[in-house]
Amino acid sequence: MFGFRTFINASPSRLACILIALACMGYLLGCSGDVSGPEINVSGGVVVDGFTSRNTDFTSENTVHTEIPVAQHSSIAIQAINGKIAVTGQQDVDTVSVTARLIVGSDSQADADSYLDDLSIEVTETVEVISLQTRQPQTTDGRHYQVEYVIIVPDDIAVVANQVNGNIDVVDIQNRLDVVNVNGDIRLDNIAGGVVADVVNGSIEASVVLPTQATIDLITDNGGIELRIPRSTSAVVGASVVTGTIQTTNLVFNDLAQTSQSLSGTLGGGEGIIELWTENGDIHVEGIE
Repeated sequence: MFGFRTFINASPSRLACILIALACMGYLLGCSGDVSGPEINVSGGVVVDGFTSRNTDFTSENTVHTEIPVAQHSSIAIQAINGKIAVTGQQDVDTVSVTARLIVGSDSQADADSYLDDLSIEVTETVEVISLQTRQPQTTDGRHYQVEYVIIVPDDIAVVANQVNGNIDVVDIQNRLDVVNVNGDIRLDNIAGGVVADVVNGSIEASVVLPTQATIDLITDNGGIELRIPRSTSAVVGASVVTGTIQTTNLVFNDLAQTSQSLSGTLGGGEGIIELWTENGDIHVEGIE
């Protein structure tokens, strides 16, 4: 009835695969037609930008704001490195509103001030997609570059969000989501659409109304998964852990099969698909009214 995906269970290997994939997609930024980008050093499952370190107690910052008409665009793609991403959907808006706080940390105020201009946000548009990208030097020389995005979008737009270090929050979206994070939590609230969320080090918390024949796919190496879905959800469900527990609350499954490390079953008519996997963490699925 349900075939579990084959995962790379070794966290460093999967981390390297995600970073390579992001780089090849241009999601480690600083690349324009090639796969070069900011220095990314993988050590013990932790991503460090830059190969030297310095005290970053001194910071310089700037806040920028832009409004982009939605027009015919059907999706927004945020491609970030370090910081936070917060996306909120609103009804009856026809622009994408972006507020970005740009921060540079260094070992002196003069150095932080002098490198602030090297951190920026690039906005590009294709026929369908509005893209936001963090731009920073390929070599950080131990400085810390950070961008905190606050983005308001029409609630019916599709959202793609990718980041290396920091939390990602997406709320009130009535369309599909595709979210990838390396180090940091993912929180998805009041989503009505198919969801793919993948994180290496961090937890996933999601509240989703699954459309007919759509998919919820949540994966984390080190962290728990909390999923809330309506009790009326129709989907084939599969969940798997390596170290952790699987619990369900307030849901009635057909053909339920459960072990200490896996669960499979059907909710309603099984029209959609829900796949959940974590290597180190617990999975909890709750039915809500």
